[in-house]
Amino acid sequence: MSVLELSAMTWEEVRDLDRAKAVAILPTGALEAHGPHLPLGTDVIIAEAMARRAAEKLSARGYDAVLLPPLEYTAAEFAAGFPGTVSLRPSTVTALVVDVASSLGRQGFPVLAIANAHLDPAHVA
Repeated sequence: MSVLELSAMTWEEVRDLDRAKAVAILPTGALEAHGPHLPLGTDVIIAEAMARRAAEKLSARGYDAVLLPPLEYTAAEFAAGFPGTVSLRPSTVTALVVDVASSLGRQGFPVLAIANAHLDPAHVA
């Protein structure tokens, strides 16, 4: 099996996936301040690395791991006062993730795994 990136696939390649062996993985993080020494996208960089490693392990066990484009906007109220931080309402984040999961479910994906590298009280709630 293989590690696939949804955004690089054609619709025909997605159509031809064996859904019984497909796992979609959504990396999530925040676009937020992490001190003066780290980029705003630190969470997403970590989440994408976690997702890729999980995909490699799943692939080694016979699954088609499909990496989704990362979700970079989330609830980040704790760091909202720092320039560059983009914070969404928790209800917006919930609706977005539910809509992504529902769309994939309608296409026959049986599993959506979320690789989350963000911890904010508003995000966890």
